[in-house]
Amino acid sequence: MTTGPTGTSPQQPGPSGSPLDTFLHGAKDAVVQARAQVARTTQANRGTISGALDKLVRTVDDKTGRKYHAQVESAKGWVEKGVDVVAGAPASRATGTTGAAGTSSATPAPGGTAAPATPTPAPEKPKEGWHRGEDGQWTRSS
Repeated sequence: MTTGPTGTSPQQPGPSGSPLDTFLHGAKDAVVQARAQVARTTQANRGTISGALDKLVRTVDDKTGRKYHAQVESAKGWVEKGVDVVAGAPASRATGTTGAAGTSSATPAPGGTAAPATPTPAPEKPKEGWHRGEDGQWTRSS
């Protein structure tokens, strides 16, 4: 096996304790500490975050006459899952999880229907007058 200029094999980093190794170790520690602090702060402020999201949903509902309520509730669920991830908890909020019996445990919206758990996928084929071109993209029929 060949050795590098420092006597180590080329696949190994430089000698232990080099300035680069020290810097990388310190940077890794700083990232770990920052992530832990963000998780603690997020966990401590979950009530404030939840209250702000509820206020946002009410404001959008008031301004739009509840026209987009299902979409706003779905977005709120995604944000809450993201908050769970940042806080270090499992992302298993009530939005879209299913119980043992296969029934949805999503909280019904005030209108009586549950908000969709995931975004609705795009239709396989768009409205009439469209077809797939040779490149596989949808194009308007003429």
